[in-house]
Amino acid sequence: MISIGIVCFLVTVALTLAITAWASRKSSSREAMYAAEGKVSGGQNGLAIAGDFMSATTVLGVVGLFFTGGVDTMIYFITPPAAMCLILLWTAGPLRRLGRFTLGDVLVARLAEPKMRVFSGVSTIVISLIYLIAQLVGAGALVSVLFGLTFNLSVIVVGALMAIYIVFGGRLAATW
Repeated sequence: MISIGIVCFLVTVALTLAITAWASRKSSSREAMYAAEGKVSGGQNGLAIAGDFMSATTVLGVVGLFFTGGVDTMIYFITPPAAMCLILLWTAGPLRRLGRFTLGDVLVARLAEPKMRVFSGVSTIVISLIYLIAQLVGAGALVSVLFGLTFNLSVIVVGALMAIYIVFGGRLAATW
C-alpha cells in the first residue's frame, strides 16, 4: 500500500517538473535563464526567498530538533519567523534604498575595489554551498525514510532533481 506521504511527494515532484517545463519554454536567452529577463516582480522574488528560508529552517531544521529534543524545543518554532522579520527590517530597506538586491551588490557598490568583487563572489559561493549541503542532507534523510532508500542514493536523487530544475528551468523555475 502506498502511503499518503509518498503520494504527496510524487505529486509535488510532478508539479515542480511541470513548472520547470513551462519555464524552459519561456527561457530563450542567457538573460532569461539567469535572471528570468527581469520579469520576476519584487513580491514574487520576496515570496520565493521567504519560502526557501522558512522551509529550510522550519521544516528541515526545527522538525529534526523537535524529533531529537522533544517538546522542550517548541520555542524554536517561533525563531524562524522572528528572524525573517528582523532580516527584512535590517536589510530589505537599506538594499531597496541603494537600488541593490544582495549584500554583495552593496559591498561592490560602496567599495569599488576589484578585490571586493572577488571577496563578494567567493563568500557568496561558500555560503550557498553550505546552505545547499544542509538542504541536501535534510531532504536526503526525508526521502530515505519515505522510500526506504539508502541515504547516499536519496541525496543523489534530490540533487538530480534540483539540477534538473535549475538547468532546464533557470531562474524562473527556481523562483516558482
